[in-house]
Amino acid sequence: MLRALIQLAPKVTTASDVPLAVRELQVVAEFPAAGERAYIIEPGPGGTLRATAIEVDESSRFRFPFRRPPGPRSPQIGPILKRTMDPKKGVGPNATTIAATLAHFESLANAGAPASRVYRAVLDSLGAGTAVERTARVGEALAAIPEKKTVYVSLGTPPGDDADYAAHVLEVVSSELYGIDEATPLARCPICQRNARLGANALRGAKLNFLNMDNHGFFAGFDVDRASDRFAVCAACASAIASTYIHQRAKLRAYIAGASALVLPYIVAPAAGGYAARTAADILDKIRTGKGTDAAEGDLLSDLAEESSLASFHILWATTGDSLDDVTGFITDVPCTRLGILSARNKIANAWTGGVLPMRRARPFDLRLSLVADVFAHPGGKRTERRNGLRLAAVRKQIARSVYLAAPMAVGPLMHELRDIIADYLVDPTVEERYVASNFTFEPPPPKKAGAEVRMNAASWIRHAALLLHYLRDLEVLPPMTNAERYVPRSERLQKLVTPPSGIDTDEKMFAFVTGILFGRVLVEQSKKGVNVRSNALTWLRRGTLTGRDLPGLYVKIREKFSEYESERWSVLRDVVTDASELGRRLGTNISLDADTAMYFIFLGQALAGDVFNPKETPMTAEGAP
Repeated sequence: MLRALIQLAPKVTTASDVPLAVRELQVVAEFPAAGERAYIIEPGPGGTLRATAIEVDESSRFRFPFRRPPGPRSPQIGPILKRTMDPKKGVGPNATTIAATLAHFESLANAGAPASRVYRAVLDSLGAGTAVERTARVGEALAAIPEKKTVYVSLGTPPGDDADYAAHVLEVVSSELYGIDEATPLARCPICQRNARLGANALRGAKLNFLNMDNHGFFAGFDVDRASDRFAVCAACASAIASTYIHQRAKLRAYIAGASALVLPYIVAPAAGGYAARTAADILDKIRTGKGTDAAEGDLLSDLAEESSLASFHILWATTGDSLDDVTGFITDVPCTRLGILSARNKIANAWTGGVLPMRRARPFDLRLSLVADVFAHPGGKRTERRNGLRLAAVRKQIARSVYLAAPMAVGPLMHELRDIIADYLVDPTVEERYVASNFTFEPPPPKKAGAEVRMNAASWIRHAALLLHYLRDLEVLPPMTNAERYVPRSERLQKLVTPPSGIDTDEKMFAFVTGILFGRVLVEQSKKGVNVRSNALTWLRRGTLTGRDLPGLYVKIREKFSEYESERWSVLRDVVTDASELGRRLGTNISLDADTAMYFIFLGQALAGDVFNPKETPMTAEGAP
């Protein structure tokens, strides 16, 4: 993964009139983008300071090189600052950091080094006075900038094109950020294998915080104080990693299974002058937009065949802000060919229709696995925000790992999370009471505007869950359905629903499913009578904890309500009841389904009640209808 970051790093140009140190700094520093405004703080009237805005272009932006200091309280590295504005915290850098920075600049200006003249010029541009007065003037100038977003600001003339200053900043980056100086002993760099001076904090200084040690207690004899030693790398590798992250992270960032990640293409032993890396970048762009990769995949395979190269991808989930922090998961060595396979399978899967599948999909299958994030999410807004946290995120990432690496996974943990989400749908307070029955049993109507996002309610969500599980079985990530002989429903409407996408491969699952359909019909009828549907659903389903052994009791309650409402005068309902009764007779009362499986199929059947007992198809004959 680190080698992939190094391979993607912008290269220092070799033939140029620009001094080498300036060119090297342009690779490892941050700069404003062309077309943005940067600011120069310079003397104003009456001894004040003013911030003058300039619109930088592709050339002038390099005059504003910025690298963040090693700590939040550390003096700034050079006179280029990032001015921030927070409604609660105010302007940054704050007065404490500004004071420390100006004191640091004073020591550098008096050091007699080649770059000292740059710092003396900076201090002179801030005017005469005490350190307190200068700090106050700089703070006032920063506060006067009429920008809410983060902007680059130079104290005095921006020095990015000064060779002495560039060399000084490069030395500071190496010593203060990477922990490498002349006293550092030589050793073999684990990345490039060269003998060089290694920095124990080089990766952190290169904006990558891989050193999360939350789980150190799981390793016997693990010395926390020496945890970073094995990650020591040389300054060249650290700078290459930093330059990739600084300049390429926007292109490398993608949402994978609903979480922000970096997707890193890696070409193993590419031939000189080859096109493999360029084609890999083309695939990366397609991943970020969720498009297919067929055309680019063919080009990549041709290039790799000619050049004897190999290509793979790495996926790294982390917070990708100013630096990469909070690493929560990664997948290494995803073969590029796997993306081509997934693209082809996605085209087929996006054409699936019928059965228990949603009539209107919230989104198509894509390489980013966006549907995984939609399905494995609790409803309820702020109420369930914490429940959508680390544990559920870990499940999504495990699904992504299995899909990308074609690795099998157990179905049990997925079903457990789905039942947990079902329980939240049963109590979701965002649904008004009068709409609870339809929320459980009917998909939402299509959006009024063409191209608008499809809304997902409880009934739609469980059908999307069935779609995702069928997709994972199709990819052979989840175990296939069993081939055991099972009951064939007499009702034609049920026959259409228990096809393979349903996941119904045993009589026990079918009984839970059909019971759920009948229970959904009870909710619809009770809603028409003004009964508190949400309360009944919670009580009858025991807040989503029913097991197979509870199904006969639930079925009896449903039949009692049908008798009370005279519902079975409707022939469509009688047909479904007949199938449920026959299944119950075969299974008896000892039905071996755990709560996760039983509740999933009950809820899935409940969501299909609107399809089986469509009000528009209710025959208003002498036979009657409820």
